[in-house]
Amino acid sequence: MLRESDLLARFGGEEFLVLLPNTTADEAVTTAERLREAIASDVGRQLGEKLRVTVSLGVSELLSTDPHHEQVIQRVDQALYQAKEKGRDCIVKYT
Repeated sequence: MLRESDLLARFGGEEFLVLLPNTTADEAVTTAERLREAIASDVGRQLGEKLRVTVSLGVSELLSTDPHHEQVIQRVDQALYQAKEKGRDCIVKYT
């Protein structure tokens, strides 16, 4: 579901980052939604529908004004926590 130029990396215990070069935040939301839907349907099917698996996702762009990559990670983290507060299993784009 990802392009060859994209990078999926484990960021923490249950947190992962997907880096999407040359992608706007809106395009990233579309990709995130495809991933969210696939995880919910495919993982559940593989487990025999015994467990419901969901993901919460935060999305942000790397801005030309960001002095370091840590700024975009902080924005994504804020959006992720907003998604969790909204009830999980959703995507929040940082605004």
